[in-house]
Amino acid sequence: MKSGKLSVQLKDPSGVVVKQFEKQIDKFSGDIQVADLQIQAPRLWSTNDPVVYTLETRISSKAGEHTSISPVGFRHFEFVKKGPFKLNGKRLLLRGTHRHEDFAGEGPAMTENQMREEMVLMKNMGVNFIRLAHYQQSPIILHLCDSLGILVWEEIPWCRGGLGGPVYQAQGKRMLTNLIEQHYNHPAVIIWGLGNENDWPNDFPEFDKQKIRGYFTELNNLAHRLDPARKTAIRRCDFAKDIVDVYSPSIWAGWYRGIYTEYKGITKAEFDKVDHFLHVEWGGDSHARRHSENPDKGLQDIKATGAADERAGDASLFGGAARASKDGDWSESYICNLFDWHLKEQETMPWLTGTAMWVFKDFSTPVRPDNPVPYVNQKGVVERDLTKKESYYVFQSYWTDKPMAHIYGHSWPVRWGKDGEEK
Repeated sequence: MKSGKLSVQLKDPSGVVVKQFEKQIDKFSGDIQVADLQIQAPRLWSTNDPVVYTLETRISSKAGEHTSISPVGFRHFEFVKKGPFKLNGKRLLLRGTHRHEDFAGEGPAMTENQMREEMVLMKNMGVNFIRLAHYQQSPIILHLCDSLGILVWEEIPWCRGGLGGPVYQAQGKRMLTNLIEQHYNHPAVIIWGLGNENDWPNDFPEFDKQKIRGYFTELNNLAHRLDPARKTAIRRCDFAKDIVDVYSPSIWAGWYRGIYTEYKGITKAEFDKVDHFLHVEWGGDSHARRHSENPDKGLQDIKATGAADERAGDASLFGGAARASKDGDWSESYICNLFDWHLKEQETMPWLTGTAMWVFKDFSTPVRPDNPVPYVNQKGVVERDLTKKESYYVFQSYWTDKPMAHIYGHSWPVRWGKDGEEK
């Protein structure tokens, strides 16, 4: 096709055309800017009022006609240096979670209805932020985040394993380029994630920190060239934390290391090490319908350590130092205590940008063969079929404005205790 007519319409949420133009294009070679639309006093997209405009682009020629429809939102955000997160100029505590593309009986082949049900459950729990870990997910999820008002950290699947050769590195850059170009217009997206746990040497004979830093630098520059407005981030790779805009260390207080009452102090110490901090991945496993009269009893041998990072072997149920992930009872009772403490503390940290607990829904994994449910990571607040665990309501009690009440233990029919003991 040598030439064609381009027509563009920008419509507000009610479908009214607020800007439009037509243009004849005589050559198609690479990326070209066809217009610069100036919008006066647009309605701003926010987590409480997710206003989505629509950009309808139609191109026609002798070869035929094609129409593309894209979401557009108007908002501005800031990670304050050594301070909190702001959306449209106002502080917003990011109340986040994660998801995997996985469902009971379906695996990753989730239906649109299942995705919608999952994301609505998140929103009803009070979620305003999500990290899509650790790979590009269905575009349906991005559209749901736009319409529900859930901010997004989206990332490429460079996860653990060190750094491969030229083909490996070229694929990472291609995936990042595709991710940004395909999802550029989604107002929900604020962060491009470049990697996860890249300080774990697993997959390759060579583990060279300087080469990993060099590749992070290349990815970071690529992301900013393709999208100057959004931020870049990584989780858990301390020797590269200065390269990206936003950094998340590993803090699993009360699960993989230490006790959960250390959370606030450890978090503040990590916050002070970088300019822009965001804590993603925290929480612990809970076996659905397992309850305990004394959930903290198994922690009596665990000492406060002043550190809460996950280390090699901490996910194992055998050996090593005393830790909740090995010596705890994995009850819903314990995890509710852990979540309650974290959420209480987060409300008293005015400098905190926010967090994302790991993970909203239990998911299948080949690396957890010894879990109570074999080959399932059980850190979700809902099960793989979206059945709510008790911890779902703990988050809802902190994160939503609508009054709610929930009595713990509906799946705990048999209780015990001492004679005459009040319950």
